[in-house]
Amino acid sequence: MDGLLMAISDGRPENSANFFAGWSDAPPLAWPNKVLEPTIALALRLSFNHSHTIRTHKDRGTNCVIHENLKGPQKHMSHSKFKSAKLTLLALSCFSLISRAETFSDSGFAPPNWAVTRIGDGTITRTSTATGGNPSFHLQVSHQGASGVQYGFHYRLLFAYRPWISGPVTSISWSMDEIAIQNFNGIGLGVLPALSQGGNHYFPNRAFFVNSDFNWTTFSLTGLTASDFRTVGNPNAHPDFSASGQLFQPGFVTVADNGTDIGSWIGGFDNWVFDVNPIPEPGALSLLGLGLLGLCWCALRRRSISSHSHPQ
Repeated sequence: MDGLLMAISDGRPENSANFFAGWSDAPPLAWPNKVLEPTIALALRLSFNHSHTIRTHKDRGTNCVIHENLKGPQKHMSHSKFKSAKLTLLALSCFSLISRAETFSDSGFAPPNWAVTRIGDGTITRTSTATGGNPSFHLQVSHQGASGVQYGFHYRLLFAYRPWISGPVTSISWSMDEIAIQNFNGIGLGVLPALSQGGNHYFPNRAFFVNSDFNWTTFSLTGLTASDFRTVGNPNAHPDFSASGQLFQPGFVTVADNGTDIGSWIGGFDNWVFDVNPIPEPGALSLLGLGLLGLCWCALRRRSISSHSHPQ
């Protein structure tokens, strides 16, 4: 038991940077056990310290079967209660895994937290501004000195999704606010969600959202699957959202299309939200069913004990 309890803090520190480092070597499909085992171990340790033991004996004088509920700290837990607690915790833990979605968001855009990868000519700079946002802080992105199409892939550092831990992905949702600060030929910057996986930069295979107005506008997309994404040079290249897929970093992409001219844009961005919705693993569903069966068995056993506590 102590060995299992030690696993709770092994490779699972609170800050996100070390958290991802601790899970980097996890094999595919290992994510249910990595969460369930320490959770069960901790709850069982608590149950050992606060267990209730039932003692059954037969009264010789009245010939009745008597069940005594001995409350308080006990040195040992009965085998049946140990199994019941384990099955119950399996059910509850699996339910939390099955229903969990992961949300990545940022509305402060502190410069150390973001990095940009440029594809195309020119330069891309970013500035976090404390005023003028929606409602306060926001990120200003500048595309300068580019001819043709210039992409800027912006990723939030220390944010990553690991399919083998949190489950394969069924869909992605995204939303973000944009405001035009400096347009080129009356057109603002384009924006879409983006993700980085295996050294490739993916974004939805659709038209970019463009806000050429000097007021905040919210853009959003829902239900994005792996087949909806592409790379800059290949519309048929898609990310791997399966349980064996590599980790990916969420973010967004800005684009400026100067044609044959050399122009410059400045756009403001705020309230970035990137939701990842996982598919329940078959293994977790099986464990959930096992846990529910265990709960039913416990209820039937308590009813049986209650019925046998009357005089025979």
